Amino acid sequence: MKRTLMTLVSVIGLSCCLLEHGKGSQESAQEQTRREEKRLEGRWTFLRCTINGEEFPLADDPTEIFFEAQEMKIVLMGKVTSQGKFSINPLAKPKAIDIANPAKEYQGKKGLGIYEFKSEELWLAIARAGEKRPGDFSCKKGSGHQLMVLRRSSEK
Repeated sequence: MKRTLMTLVSVIGLSCCLLEHGKGSQESAQEQTRREEKRLEGRWTFLRCTINGEEFPLADDPTEIFFEAQEMKIVLMGKVTSQGKFSINPLAKPKAIDIANPAKEYQGKKGLGIYEFKSEELWLAIARAGEKRPGDFSCKKGSGHQLMVLRRSSEK
């Protein structure tokens, strides 16, 4: 009886430790998401854009993406050409980003993508709205994916 009671106490103690560890993991996941959102925040300039396997020529006037408070907008020649809300999952492998564009033709569909910080660059690979998330940054012909390579702009 005494041995059974000690075993029960040990199991309960272990369960409590595991539950506390689970709470910490959940909080760190939220904190990691906030940290990644902070890394994304700001103004990014396109270095390269590939759409469906073909290099897209960039305008002389820089094309930029702004990320702020879970919202993003793309600015081309000084005009907002696209905007929407985004969410990220930095714990996914590869890291995931979902973009909701409020334009009528995209209603109810998200652009699913992946992202990675490579040195001073941000790489984004996005599928067409409503299609499967890319698994890598290859952006092959016929994939329907878009690859954007960005560098943080020094301008405010």
